[in-house]
Parts: sequence; C-alpha cells; structure tokens
Amino acid sequence: RFRSFIAATALGIFPQTFLYSYLGRQAPEYVALFLVTSGLVVLGVVVVAVIRYRRERRKPKEKLR
Repeated sequence: RFRSFIAATALGIFPQTFLYSYLGRQAPEYVALFLVTSGLVVLGVVVVAVIRYRRERRKPKEKLR
C-alpha cells in the first residue's frame, strides 16, 4: 500500500511540477502582457462600478410611508 501511495502521489505531482517549471521559465516574457491585462481588468471593474453608482444616485428616491 505504501508503494501505491508513493507512486500515485508522484504521478499526481508531476503535472503540477512541470507546469510550474515551464511557466516559471516563460514568466519574464509575459510580465508586461500580464500587467497590461490585469490593469485593463481592474479599469473595467472600476468603470462598471462608477457607472452603477451614478445610475443609483440619479434614481428618484422612494418615499417611505
């Protein structure tokens, strides 16, 4: 059972290890792309939030009885 556990663990860890090493090696090439993409996503979220906030402020407030 211990051998099976070790074999299954090694088999399960291999893809993750491969991806980390591959992406880690490629990371310097994509830093600028990652930063630009992240910035655009944050900008989009802020724009949507501001638009929703302004629309809420323009609505006439309901009178409470």
